[in-house]
Amino acid sequence: MLSRSRRIAPVVAVLFALFTSAHAATPHKPSSTSSSVATDKQKLSYSLGMKLGSELDHLMQSMKDDVDPTTVLQAIGTAVAHGRAELTIPDAQAQLQAYSKYQQARQEAVQAKKPAPVRNASAADKHKLSYALGMKLGSDLVGMTQSMKDDLDTAVMMRAINAIASHGSTELTVPEAQAQLQAYGKKVQARQQADQAKQAAAQQVVGQKNLADGTAFLAANAKKPGVKVTASGLQYQVVQAGTGPKPKATDSVKVNYIGSTLDGNVFDSSAKNGGPIVFRVDQVIPGWTEGVQLMPVGSKYVFWIPGNLAYGAKGTPGGPIGPNALLKFEVELVSIGAK
Repeated sequence: MLSRSRRIAPVVAVLFALFTSAHAATPHKPSSTSSSVATDKQKLSYSLGMKLGSELDHLMQSMKDDVDPTTVLQAIGTAVAHGRAELTIPDAQAQLQAYSKYQQARQEAVQAKKPAPVRNASAADKHKLSYALGMKLGSDLVGMTQSMKDDLDTAVMMRAINAIASHGSTELTVPEAQAQLQAYGKKVQARQQADQAKQAAAQQVVGQKNLADGTAFLAANAKKPGVKVTASGLQYQVVQAGTGPKPKATDSVKVNYIGSTLDGNVFDSSAKNGGPIVFRVDQVIPGWTEGVQLMPVGSKYVFWIPGNLAYGAKGTPGGPIGPNALLKFEVELVSIGAK
């Protein structure tokens, strides 16, 4: 009030960075001469799958004694296709938590130079752990690619993941896949820039309207009985005059308040926050800093704060206060200090 999921760009940026890492060079057979990857969507999907398959292969190599790659891939495919899993989520979580504890015990033993614990898992246990890992990775993959869903063919992506993770032949070379991901990165960047420009233009229109509406309101409000105007343009009215001292900018004060926009929408209040709030006078919006110093303790004032003394041309992005919005606050100065 008084002070200030995942987007596709970070995901894509991370993928591009990883694709040029050592893991991206996982050995695989030469690309097939009869590729069915033809459209731009298929090429991007396959390229992303190659990268993800490379990372998956690296992970499974580090767990090769404990997991079965075929089962991991099966579970990933089921998750991506939103199919029915063999394990419940709690069962999968229990498998992964138990394995994490085992790995931690091994690390601690190595650090202490003691014999490491041995995991004598049955074939059934290995299958469960492998499937649980695949469920987790598949779920993460679905979440990561959600914002890319219009650009991806998940079946093609899974084909590439399986090819790389199983060391099979691929339908694109690594340089071809890199080129696809880099081109997509530029495309995403261009989209973002266009969206930002569109949002900025819309913000400017709203800001101009708010500024005009606020200016008109203040001009009329200044003529009302009891309304006073300061040199900065702040307007206030004394509802109840207090008899206590006035705070300085460096003081902390305790206040009750209600904040609303020009259309009467209450966006914040001390009651909503559990009662009076305490803040330092010079660490809030300028209109508050100026206005509170006018108030003797025990006073109740109404403040009309122009946008330039509130949240300015940016407002509160994603919040209730628009650009250049005029704000109204009903304020009671309870005390100076936190007592």
